[in-house]
Amino acid sequence: MTGFRVLGVVLVAALVCGSAGARQPVELQRLFPQQATISVEDSGLVRLPLPPEVLAACRPDLSDLRIFDASGREVAYLADSARGFSTGVEAKELFEPDVLSLRREEATPEHAPPTHREQYELALPPSSEAGGWELVIETGSKRFVREVSVAIAAPDGARRDLVSGYPLFRLDAETQRTRIPLGALAGERLLVTLEGREGTYLEPSFHYESARTFDSLRRVVVPLEPLSQRSRDGFTSIELQRPSGIVPDLLEIRTATGSFRRTVRVWDVQPGSDDARIGVGLLYRVAGPRGAKHLLVSLRTARGHALRVEIEDGDSPPLAEVGFDAVLSGPVLIFQLPSGTNEATLRFGGARAYRPRYDLSGLLLSKGQALGGERARAAAELYDAEALGLAQLGPIVDNPEFDSTPALAFAMLGGATIDERMYEYRRVLSIAPSPEGLSRLRLVPEDVAAARADLADVRIVDSEGRQWPYLIERSAGKANVPIALIEQDRDGRTSVYRFAPSVAPLPLQRIRFDVQAPYFDRPYELLARDEEGHERAVAKGRLRKDGRNPKPVSISFNSGRVRELELRIEDGDDAPLALGPVTARMRLPDLFLVAGVGNYVLLIGHPSGEAPRYELERVRDVVLAVKSTPVVSGPLEANPGFSARSRLAPGSTLLQKGIVWAVLLAAALILGALTLRVARQEPNAPSSRV
Repeated sequence: MTGFRVLGVVLVAALVCGSAGARQPVELQRLFPQQATISVEDSGLVRLPLPPEVLAACRPDLSDLRIFDASGREVAYLADSARGFSTGVEAKELFEPDVLSLRREEATPEHAPPTHREQYELALPPSSEAGGWELVIETGSKRFVREVSVAIAAPDGARRDLVSGYPLFRLDAETQRTRIPLGALAGERLLVTLEGREGTYLEPSFHYESARTFDSLRRVVVPLEPLSQRSRDGFTSIELQRPSGIVPDLLEIRTATGSFRRTVRVWDVQPGSDDARIGVGLLYRVAGPRGAKHLLVSLRTARGHALRVEIEDGDSPPLAEVGFDAVLSGPVLIFQLPSGTNEATLRFGGARAYRPRYDLSGLLLSKGQALGGERARAAAELYDAEALGLAQLGPIVDNPEFDSTPALAFAMLGGATIDERMYEYRRVLSIAPSPEGLSRLRLVPEDVAAARADLADVRIVDSEGRQWPYLIERSAGKANVPIALIEQDRDGRTSVYRFAPSVAPLPLQRIRFDVQAPYFDRPYELLARDEEGHERAVAKGRLRKDGRNPKPVSISFNSGRVRELELRIEDGDDAPLALGPVTARMRLPDLFLVAGVGNYVLLIGHPSGEAPRYELERVRDVVLAVKSTPVVSGPLEANPGFSARSRLAPGSTLLQKGIVWAVLLAAALILGALTLRVARQEPNAPSSRV
């Protein structure tokens, strides 16, 4: 039995021991809402490709997925996502040989440059499952040219040439050849001779490398559901829902348009942060008998709940009947059932379990990773489909043992009471039943304007004044806010427009408006006035419009919370521009609330209040992984119980600050009076003269 197969047996034994060694409590089986039967024919290691239905129900890291044998015991597995291996997986073996001897010679012909010859004797590597080796030469020389000859020395002294006069060179980082293919090696040692006429010895180091490539384990195609679509200004923007377990390597476009050529950009919509671009590509299709097409965009890892696709249409009509598929290398589970059993149960979904930590997961290859020795052989075994049996997955059904208690029931406890009189505004909330106990409330511009900039004065309370915990995603949504023109003036050759949002202050990010003039190209400056009345420039550039491609004017900026905007346009000797209706874009936060069914109140407007501290923040990833139910809310209204005097009650933060300032002011007055009194007193002792 070869070392490769011996290691395979060790791998099998380790997985079986991990399967049978620790019985899990029955509660673990109740965490997963769905299950399916696994059928196995082989007694050794088997592989189970996961279908899209399972992936869509699980978290991206497959933490909420387990295998149980017929006795209800957890079966250890290796999960290989194979993400990014679109053309296959390459397992490499590395071997660094001992240099057994070295000899150098310099020959000086009469009418030619001197020749430097280096002869190395190297130890041979072990046999390779890949079937052959390459000799890799490494050197610190940035530029060189050599001829290399390689031979095998047999134990009986015979010599067999493998390579003769093979060119090695490095001209720059892109143009080089430093590898010598050798194939299978058998003998006593390797003889390597390097010759060059550059006046120096190369003095290289050597290592053997053997690579084995396996086909990508499985291609999975999952249609993505569109959430919204709009076409404007030569672009089509489509937002696609991404199931949490679907992390695509590629995005494939479908359309009824026969021939087209469009640039496509893909953005990851991430709650709490700006959208991140994760892919861009030029897609095309030419209809006809020998038509060509390229309909795939390569993607980096997506983390948000949705993908936003922007198609650059230009003056062409939008693509007809457009749709998208997520393409990914299907995750595969590798495991072995206990001896004598050929059935198990896959339970999954629910986002209630932590990721298991099974041994040997370090043998899985990362993209571009090179391993050496037995570890490389073991990793190759895991990727060799011919060495693994294939498990079959039965129909997906509900798990009869699933505990339907909301996953977040542990957090459904009212917290400390607060004094509702300290908050100026309120909104009545109605929370409907939620499968996992999580509800979602999207704040509106009126809420954001009434709250503090850091949203630290947001509270949700019940009828008894008890706080209920929530998590906040600060940039989960977007809204367009009307902007009113409150004044238009002329300053020499500059037009001045002053705007105010319908509610203020708001953290605006962009304004957009139409201009009736068919053509203009004028410098502009945009100023923002904050809550304190401070004004600063937030954008500067040129406003342009071409009648051949009319589109609204858009100015993006980052100003913080804004009460007013002032747009200054240099008209020169032209007439002022007539601006159409103005809208502003802003981001809206989501509150993820853990509370039972019933009526609650959202409180806002306490400038000196401290930020809440909820334990829920420590399990943010668990909370945001489960599904939420929208909250029904009433309009924002003045809090009828608000009392400014309540902020001066004993123990209040505002009162404490007032007392501190009063003490400091009194101390300053007393110190000033004493200083003035001392300054007015005359010296008691007369000055002496010498």
